[in-house]
Amino acid sequence: MKMRTGAIVFALLARAAVSAHADPTVVWTPGQTTSTVLGLSGTVTYPGTSSGTSGTTFFTGGFSDSGSDVTASTTTGYGIGKGTQPFSGDTNWLSLTSFPDQNITFAFTQPVDYVGFFWGSPDNANWVYLYDGSTQIGAYEGDTQSAAFPIMNPGYVDFFAGAGEEITSIELANFGSFNFETDNLSYQEEAPVSSTPEPGFFPLLGSDLAGLAIMAGLAIMLRRKLGARAS
Repeated sequence: MKMRTGAIVFALLARAAVSAHADPTVVWTPGQTTSTVLGLSGTVTYPGTSSGTSGTTFFTGGFSDSGSDVTASTTTGYGIGKGTQPFSGDTNWLSLTSFPDQNITFAFTQPVDYVGFFWGSPDNANWVYLYDGSTQIGAYEGDTQSAAFPIMNPGYVDFFAGAGEEITSIELANFGSFNFETDNLSYQEEAPVSSTPEPGFFPLLGSDLAGLAIMAGLAIMLRRKLGARAS
């Protein structure tokens, strides 16, 4: 794996962005293996390692999900601990290879407004897709050409849902000769919408009612005066 140093945090440029939707905010932290987002509701780890002599051995076990709100599915299979070690000391990581190209989707039981993962070696064979239901709200490519994206530089990537949107699933896919190596998936469930009125609502409501009462009183006095004059 190629390594390049970096100490900046910057927005990852969206490729093939979907129009008419607020693109999720993406933050890339070179060299970091875990998220800095506080209060995460869950993390996903990859227990055990694949065994066998074939170039790609599909992992047939499950995932360890601390939040118990993620289900994983794939149409092509995936590997555990295959390819290049994403970072020093790592023994269990998710690996998507080619021939055939592999993919995996993580679906959330509860919508999330944040999801992130360690990306071992971003390149233009690796793609990430974010969905709000059946609607794709973001498509991102590991880019080896953009000046804003260090070539093959491992790090943690954070995706934050756009305004008025939520993330219900994330798909990782590999289309080419480079493996997609990832670890430490984390997510934050969307905060429930409160039906309780805002703190300033009741004082405002009280002032409005008081104003209506004053107007009603003035209207009654005006009618009485007009009635007295008429008589």
